[in-house]
Amino acid sequence: MAANDRRTSQAPRDYSASSRTGADQEYTYLAVGMVAGAIPGIVIGLLLAIPLGHAAMWVSVAGGVGILLGLVIAAVVYRRRQRHAVTGDQSSGSFSNR
Repeated sequence: MAANDRRTSQAPRDYSASSRTGADQEYTYLAVGMVAGAIPGIVIGLLLAIPLGHAAMWVSVAGGVGILLGLVIAAVVYRRRQRHAVTGDQSSGSFSNR
């Protein structure tokens, strides 16, 4: 009887629904922004280390600045797109009610 209960209580096979929530979309934007900022930051840090030395220091400083810039830009882009999506939905809804 316990075996039958296990068969009926299976995990869902479609996990894409969880990424459709607002928080998951925001985290996706933030993660992509941090990676997009880190890669140029690391490259700039390596280029700074060629004439100045201390590669680990310059990579960590420039990479950290890149991560922070990417995080801030991603947050601004997400909020801007979210605001436009909300205002676009409301305006199209008001036209359909007329």
